[in-house]
Amino acid sequence: MVTGLSIASYSLLDKAGVARLHPFAYIWLMEMGSCALLTPVALAKGDLMRREWRVNRRTIAAAALMSPTGYLLVLFAFQFSKTGYVVAAREMSIVLSAIIGSVWLKEGGLGRRLAGAVVVLAGVACVAMAR
Repeated sequence: MVTGLSIASYSLLDKAGVARLHPFAYIWLMEMGSCALLTPVALAKGDLMRREWRVNRRTIAAAALMSPTGYLLVLFAFQFSKTGYVVAAREMSIVLSAIIGSVWLKEGGLGRRLAGAVVVLAGVACVAMAR
């Protein structure tokens, strides 16, 4: 219940945000807020940050590009579609994560994960068909 309420809350907040600001401005404000909060923490752990950068530079750069890009696509979707549709489609990442975790990362439990993924997919299909 708490997870569902959290998802609904931040989704409604994002929808309201892009109703008032262009998605680029909205994401810029969100990212600047994150930077303001996290910069002191990063500076306090400077040695760890430098070491992590040396070891995982490409992964960090890829995540730094792909994460806000994915979020920006969601923000644009909120501008052009109903919130319920966007939220349902956004949760499709659970399905992909379940498959990637079991197959690519060899975490096991593919049957249980696929069963859960089918439930999520069924929910998305119900939302898509409920016009």
